[in-house]
Amino acid sequence: MLNTNKKLMAAMLSAGALSVGAVAAELSYQSHNRLMNTETAITVPAGNVEVTAGLDYTTRTGRRGFDNNWAIDQRAKARVYDWNLTARYGVADDLDVFLRTGWVDIKDRSYPYGDHYGRGIDDLALGMKYVVWRDREDFSVAYQPSLTIPLRAYQSKDGRLGPSQNTWSFDQTLAATRDWSCVSGSVAVTQTIPFGESRHHYSRPFMQEQRHTRGTTGVDVGVVYTDLPIQPLVELNYLHEWVSSGSDADLLATTMGARMPIPGVGLLMAGVQYPLAGRNSYRGTTLSMGLTAEF
Repeated sequence: MLNTNKKLMAAMLSAGALSVGAVAAELSYQSHNRLMNTETAITVPAGNVEVTAGLDYTTRTGRRGFDNNWAIDQRAKARVYDWNLTARYGVADDLDVFLRTGWVDIKDRSYPYGDHYGRGIDDLALGMKYVVWRDREDFSVAYQPSLTIPLRAYQSKDGRLGPSQNTWSFDQTLAATRDWSCVSGSVAVTQTIPFGESRHHYSRPFMQEQRHTRGTTGVDVGVVYTDLPIQPLVELNYLHEWVSSGSDADLLATTMGARMPIPGVGLLMAGVQYPLAGRNSYRGTTLSMGLTAEF
C-alpha cells in the first residue's frame, strides 16, 4: 500500500507539472523574481493560478552533525526525499491564497530509528498572502499567515520518523521585496506557533526528535540577478527551534542556485543549500529543483 501511494503521488506531481507546462503563459516580470528558500512579497496576479512542483533531496555533509556547542560532530547517516506541490490563486492584485503538500521519504540511522523509514503524504498547509504596503512598483511588503494541518499524526514519543510535524501550527511570514533594474532582493522573517497537546515530533529541518517544541523562528535574505538568460541567486537562511524539554536547535545555511525563465512554460529553478553552522542539528546538504508555472 505504501509503495502504491508513493507511486500515485509521484504520478500526480509529474502529471501536474507536465499539464501546467502545456497551458502556462509566460510568467510576469515580478513572478520571475521569486527565490528558492526565501519568501518574497510577490503575489499571483488576480484571476491567475500558479503551480510549483519540486523535489528536495537532503543528504550528509562530511561529519554529519552539529553538537550543543556549535561544533561539528559525528552522527549517523540520514537522508530525505521531499516531493512537494504548491498551488496559488490570485484573488485580487495584492492578495492570493495557497495550499501546499507533498510526499516525504525519510531514512535516519541514528538511535532510536535504526534502519527504519518514515514515508507518507506531507502535512497540508493552507494560507494567504496579502501585500500590506507598496511603494510604486519596485518595493513591497507582504504578510503571509497559514495553518499547517498534520495528515499523518502519530503517538508522541514513539520513535517515529514522521513525516508529519505531528501538531497543528499557525505559521506567519513577513516579507519585503525590492526590485532594481537587474537585481531583485528579498528579506523574510518567519514564525511557527504549534498548538495542541502533542508537540513531540521529528523535526525535518534539524533531523532529530524535538520534545515539546514551542515553534521556530527564521530569518532569510536572498538576491537574484535578473538580466541574464540563466539567473544566479544566493541566499542566507537561519532557523531556530524553541524546545521546552531539552536544548534549542539552530541552523545557518547558504543557498546558491540559478533560475531559467522558459517562455510559454514558466520558471525552472535549481540549487543547493549548504550548512555553515549549527547547534543540535544534522549537517546536511539539500539539492533542490522545481518548475513554477502561471496560467
